Amino acid sequence: MEDIADFINAQNTASGETNPKWVLFGGSYAGALVLWFRQKYPDLSLGAVSSSAPVKPTLDYYNFQANVDAAYAAYYSACYDAIKASTLFVRQYLQSIKGRALLTTSLKLLPAFDKVRVPTTTDLQFFNFGIATLFRLPVLFNRVNMPPFNTACGIADVCSIITDDSNGDGLGKVAAVASYMNYQLNNGWDSTPNNYTAIIEWLKTEDTDDLYKGELKLLFLKVAREFKILNFKIPASFRAWLWQDCTEFGFFPSTDWGRGLFGTSLPNNFFIDTCADIFGADLFNVDVLKAGIKTTASVYSPSSTYNGTNVVVAVGGADPWRSLCVNSTSDPSSLVYWADGMAHTADLMPPSSNDTYGVKFIRTMTARKVKSWVSGVSAASSKRVMKLIKDAPRDIEPALDESKPFVERWHKEKEFSEGSIVWDVKDHPQLKAKEVS
Repeated sequence: MEDIADFINAQNTASGETNPKWVLFGGSYAGALVLWFRQKYPDLSLGAVSSSAPVKPTLDYYNFQANVDAAYAAYYSACYDAIKASTLFVRQYLQSIKGRALLTTSLKLLPAFDKVRVPTTTDLQFFNFGIATLFRLPVLFNRVNMPPFNTACGIADVCSIITDDSNGDGLGKVAAVASYMNYQLNNGWDSTPNNYTAIIEWLKTEDTDDLYKGELKLLFLKVAREFKILNFKIPASFRAWLWQDCTEFGFFPSTDWGRGLFGTSLPNNFFIDTCADIFGADLFNVDVLKAGIKTTASVYSPSSTYNGTNVVVAVGGADPWRSLCVNSTSDPSSLVYWADGMAHTADLMPPSSNDTYGVKFIRTMTARKVKSWVSGVSAASSKRVMKLIKDAPRDIEPALDESKPFVERWHKEKEFSEGSIVWDVKDHPQLKAKEVS
């Protein structure tokens, strides 16, 4: 936040504008930042637009998996059942040398499970993490308008594969999903990484401009040659984000609720141990994280009810992070919109004809709000912002359709949403929001 404040102040000085004003936009962690920024520095911006922002630090965020499970069950109960049965089948193969050999072949594991050495608990948990990720990403970014999720790798795609009996038994079905997802996400490379030690070695690298190192470097250089990829570099922001997760936020997506698609195969201890392996036990342990979460809470006062001014908050009903998001406001200048079926940060992506009504509606209401915020700024700034809004595609933005079912917003104004079930906001089983009089 201090960086944002410094940037705004520097640009204000450099621009020479007599009345410079700013509107902040952020999704996911950046969405949380702009919300907190509005609370700490309300005079430096006109308002903020926040999407899919987890604002409540949590040591063990098992509701991530619970929300993923709910998305599959809501889409097609037979798909949910097939994922649960098939992944259990895969975990049973982990218990024997012969089974692990079959997993190596079917899932194209790199490297293969050792034919002699028994995998460690962490090795097995890392494998389970990889399998869970194959099914989590399609929910997190379901039909979000960015490649490849705008045309592939969605809930419907996974369900089509996992319920297709021509793919064989449970292992065959999971292998088909793995091949499809890995191919789509990795430039045609359809193998599954299976080396926890090498991944940790990579993540321990402090020189973020260097190529992958050690065994992992050899593996990825082989892939790079095959698919003509120039290099694999470590994004500095990724390692920094891991450090924040390990010391300030938690947000670990475990399976500790124990009743879902993957049982208890991915305990929170896996993520805690990973933090210690990356950053060193001398710098990190669970007590450090607990103290960090407590400090974060004391500084930012995270709550489901937001008490800042002039913000638009979008929460997706299909976003696994939704349980940690703002769901009500205490000031009438701030609005929260819940869109059934919207995935993570979908409203911040370029408009698409495939967007749901809820996503289009949120964009329309956000544009109106931004227009109202910028109406009093300097002529030059206002002209630039208004042109951006005017030039945005309109053919796929909805008019308010009164034939749609409506819900009452916290401030009693009628709004319209898709879906056959209409909830009073205060009674919504997922939001549990407080209505503001």
